[in-house]
Amino acid sequence: MNSKMSAYVTVYGGLLVVLGLITHWIAPEIARITLITGSAGGALCVLWGIRGLLGHRCKAAEVLTLGVTGYVLLTQVVTNWMGRGNGKADTLLAPILMTAMLLLTLGLLIYLLHGAGTLPDAAAEAQTERDAIDRRNQPSPPANVTKSSTARHTGESGTGASSRKS
Repeated sequence: MNSKMSAYVTVYGGLLVVLGLITHWIAPEIARITLITGSAGGALCVLWGIRGLLGHRCKAAEVLTLGVTGYVLLTQVVTNWMGRGNGKADTLLAPILMTAMLLLTLGLLIYLLHGAGTLPDAAAEAQTERDAIDRRNQPSPPANVTKSSTARHTGESGTGASSRKS
């Protein structure tokens, strides 16, 4: 994981905590699990992001944390949009914020799995080396044989009739 990804994970963690608190403040009866998920998942992501900024390059903890957070948020979003929440949803703002948290989680998870900087340095170097070997092993283009090049090798002038008169 590079420093850009680590910064994204850190910012995402802080944003997840803030969105969880706001959602719980708006609708405490339906957002208790969202508060817990936002706080725990956000705190872990901040921890993983800082760890990544300090030089650790493993992404397994981040991916696992985002996967679990995404699953819990998905259950909360579906439950609240279907109207089966534990309490009454007086406002649509809480489910909208939960959906935003879910989309941010899924977006970051996809970025971590398939985004920039996912190819390890060793694999990138090996690919560059394979490309160089492939270029060396390609057959050279055929040499253009012309009258002038044939004449140089045989000692003739290559002008045709004038060289035969001499």
